[in-house]
Amino acid sequence: MTRRTIVVPSRLAWYEERFRAAEANALGLQILTPPQLAGRLGGGFLEAASWDTCHVLVRDALAELEFAELEQLREMPGAVKAICNTLTKVWDADLDLEGLAAQSPRINDLARIEAYIRDHLPGGMMLQRELVSAAVANLKNAGSVLGSVTVRGMVFVAPCWRRLFFAVRDGFGILNSCSFWSA
Repeated sequence: MTRRTIVVPSRLAWYEERFRAAEANALGLQILTPPQLAGRLGGGFLEAASWDTCHVLVRDALAELEFAELEQLREMPGAVKAICNTLTKVWDADLDLEGLAAQSPRINDLARIEAYIRDHLPGGMMLQRELVSAAVANLKNAGSVLGSVTVRGMVFVAPCWRRLFFAVRDGFGILNSCSFWSA
């Protein structure tokens, strides 16, 4: 039995692909989303920070930290959700807030919240950039962990996951099919 991996873009696609695999009695097949792929390569028990965890930690950061520009937003309804949305977009775009913090007080405030989140994440959870770095550092095991890799249904890959896909493609040649490499 040979190991195979299919990478799909979303949780819904994950359920659909698992259903197809069950119908076909597929053995040795693992179906992963990009965060699951990174966690699997990074060590198996790692995962990207969840929305719920981010929400709780942003709420705690707003209560505990002092801010330059976000101070007036601290008590506003929806502030936690807005900051979580902003951080999610920043992480998907693979931006380094610490490197950009000197550009404006607002970015510095966001960088401080991000640092708070990073320091207070539960064990086994990482921010996307760190999870991808752990996965890329552990690529020596990619062939045995993943087998051949097929990417299905992805129209767009967020910049935060591209480094991982390129490393899997370039480092081991185990990537079978994909259509977004030219971008």
